[in-house]
Amino acid sequence: MKFIRKKKRRWHVLIELIELHGWKSGVELGVLGGQNILNLIKECPDLHMVGVDLWEPQRWQESHRDAGGRSYAGVDLNRLLKVLKCRIVERGYQERIELLQMSTLSAASEFIDPIMRGSRPSFDFVFVDADHMEDGVRADIETWEPLVKVGGMILGHDYQKDFPGVIKVVDEIFPDRTLYADSVWGAVV
Repeated sequence: MKFIRKKKRRWHVLIELIELHGWKSGVELGVLGGQNILNLIKECPDLHMVGVDLWEPQRWQESHRDAGGRSYAGVDLNRLLKVLKCRIVERGYQERIELLQMSTLSAASEFIDPIMRGSRPSFDFVFVDADHMEDGVRADIETWEPLVKVGGMILGHDYQKDFPGVIKVVDEIFPDRTLYADSVWGAVV
């Protein structure tokens, strides 16, 4: 019998890169229900992750859907967060996943201070999948890129026509980026 994997998903792309490079630490910006971060931790036993999300509706973005805005109004984000926290504990991942319920820019400040005092950047990779509007994508990349170790990668999701801000910013900042399955993009830092 031949096994055929369904569509390759973003976590499959990331798992391959984690294994190829031997990465041990990463950040996911925009966790939502946690499917990506849970799959990464399950398949990569030496990996430690920080997950950042507001888990609050961004109603103002709904009027900007054509620019990639998503409000998540009508989604029970508190329930998603509760379920994710329960899954982390049930699976014994609490030592390997740290969740930060705050904006991506506020979360970055938690890690920038040590770098300003001369410490090395903290992460092997950062995966950008939070605000998909142009200004938000740009701010996330520019803020988090200095937190990635030299030779690491900044990656993201939704490099596709439904999210023109993602395409525009990624093309401007990383003209030599690599495109992977499931609308994943990546660039070496």
